[in-house]
Amino acid sequence: MDAWLPAGILPPLVTPFAEDGEVDLAALRRNLEGYAAAPLAGYVVLGTNGEFPLLSAGEKEAIVAAAVEAAGQRPVLAQVGAQGLRETVALARRAAELGAAAVLAVTPHYYPKQMHDRALIAFYMALAEESPVPVLLYNIPQNTGVNISPEVVEACARNPRIVGIKDSSGNLGQIAEYLERVPRGWGVLNGSSSLGVAAFQTGVPGAVLAAANVLPFEVCDLWALCRDGRWAEAATLEARLRPAFRAISRLGVAGVKLGMDMLGFRGGLPRSPLLPAEPGARDALADTLRAAGLIRF
Repeated sequence: MDAWLPAGILPPLVTPFAEDGEVDLAALRRNLEGYAAAPLAGYVVLGTNGEFPLLSAGEKEAIVAAAVEAAGQRPVLAQVGAQGLRETVALARRAAELGAAAVLAVTPHYYPKQMHDRALIAFYMALAEESPVPVLLYNIPQNTGVNISPEVVEACARNPRIVGIKDSSGNLGQIAEYLERVPRGWGVLNGSSSLGVAAFQTGVPGAVLAAANVLPFEVCDLWALCRDGRWAEAATLEARLRPAFRAISRLGVAGVKLGMDMLGFRGGLPRSPLLPAEPGARDALADTLRAAGLIRF
């Protein structure tokens, strides 16, 4: 992969909020201080777990700036996708000005029936033309109702300014087909913790996993075992971590933030209309993490 995006694990950073509901940049910086000790490849901001649809333009800018400042030498990728091309381009330009190494853009999705392959290719090609930094596609059809097909990926991979895709579909067969259609080293990143080792076995060079917000060291250990071809050990570690991955994923953003709070990071509450985890869910997650030896209280 290109030097600005080394292979490995990138957490899609959450956006902490203070008690008054405002973005807590100090907590974001504190999280990055904690993550500095883990062998992460970089960070993604303003993604699904960053609650990007619930943030204002000004808040997005402040988050990118704070993350870039606190990330040190690690690259920061900013999710800039909006419903329209103009807004997406404007966000991409601003993220680049603030120091983002690359941008990723979720598919436009308000008009899902019109977001066919031709429309998506035109959108991403136009974004690549206007963005000052490299572009990655972002596929999360369970949220958008729009899937990025292998044909779109193949077409976009011919553009030297489009350097990868974060695929959170959980569709292993589709990820494998992406890899078959793109040049060697093009950045197909897995975004689904449910695939884990299976995705690495297909040849993906890295992953953007929500669980890395909660368990950065363990997720990096899993990737390192796969990188080194130690598949049996990777399977053993994944089996230990899988209940925690599932419990966190089941609760969505609230689960990621809750798990972070339990393990010493700053998660806090999600922003409305998202709701915090119910007390019973909190207890269940604590039990799951404790059973896996991840917390000891």
